[in-house]
Amino acid sequence: MEGHTDSIGDLAYNRFISAERAASVRSFLIGQGIEARRLAASGLGPDKPIESNSTLEGRSKNRRVVIRIVTGKQG
Repeated sequence: MEGHTDSIGDLAYNRFISAERAASVRSFLIGQGIEARRLAASGLGPDKPIESNSTLEGRSKNRRVVIRIVTGKQG
């Protein structure tokens, strides 16, 4: 999973908070019974916005965690 932030504030802090955001979701999923070894979390800070950071609404949407599901090859 990837943690993200908006672009407001210090870059180092945004990278930290995005990593904490992803780690929090990871911890929740572990608590729900998913094996820790199956989960990876990283913080990307403001590097991959999905909306403009020039509006309050856009910044709100950029503060998020993205969960990517990766499956092995079949067949």
